[in-house]
Amino acid sequence: MFCIDIQAQTESNLKTKYMITYEASKNVFTAWIVPGYDTPNFNNPDMDEKGATAQFSLKVPRGFMLTSVTDIKGSWEKTPTKIGSQEAFSKANIDPQFEYYIIGKTNGETNYGPFKVEEPVALFTFKGKGGDASKVAILDNDDPFVEISDKKFSLNVRNSFYSRSGQSTTSTAKPLEQDAGSTSLKQVLSLIASKVSKEKNTEIEHTVLAYPNPTSDFVNLKIFVEKENATIGIDLINGRGVSQHLFKLKGIVGINTIQVNLKDVRLGEYFIKTSIDDKVYTKKILKIE
Repeated sequence: MFCIDIQAQTESNLKTKYMITYEASKNVFTAWIVPGYDTPNFNNPDMDEKGATAQFSLKVPRGFMLTSVTDIKGSWEKTPTKIGSQEAFSKANIDPQFEYYIIGKTNGETNYGPFKVEEPVALFTFKGKGGDASKVAILDNDDPFVEISDKKFSLNVRNSFYSRSGQSTTSTAKPLEQDAGSTSLKQVLSLIASKVSKEKNTEIEHTVLAYPNPTSDFVNLKIFVEKENATIGIDLINGRGVSQHLFKLKGIVGINTIQVNLKDVRLGEYFIKTSIDDKVYTKKILKIE
């Protein structure tokens, strides 16, 4: 399923981006939307974001077969048609190394939950076989395939997202396109780090962010989790290697924020060990006066 005619498309000031992550051990991709705004906002007074129409477009290596689309937020097309290898596209001189999946969301209002700036919201998962999985990517709006599809075949293959926040609340308001292209997990975490901390040594490795650092009272952890109900464990390790277990909880898919109280901890260097299921991440922090 993909939309026809993009000539009248106009854009909203409240933008979103799309992202995919890949868990190689399970051959599972996750499709995410990354908002550039919070809810509520001037267009949407609700805590949750809601929207009826969306389209998620992928560029895949030739021979890659998408399977097992599983909904998280909204109902997404389960057997999208792969395009790009058909004779008409070949004659239009598209890159022969790639093909494309245009995955539409079923019409009907979807509650995406709260939106926070740069904090990803999972939409669906999928699997794949054939081809190089590392080359599966978001179809960027400036990719030549987008223009060829529009001008030669009147097909809208761009990513798209329409929501309550994307348009004004007036009765005559027209839906405004909110998609602003693609992003990556590394870019997302870097932007979050730049917003939550002014410290020069804010750590931004892997999927765990610790701030502020140095700190006198507490440290916040922003932990990116790829699946619902992942087990998160937090331990504090002092300079002598003595470990103190602090938390064990079930995470939500996306960004989890946890605060660690250090008021009763002596000054000095510590390590915060974060486990997410079978993966472990260690962060050095400094407790100061």
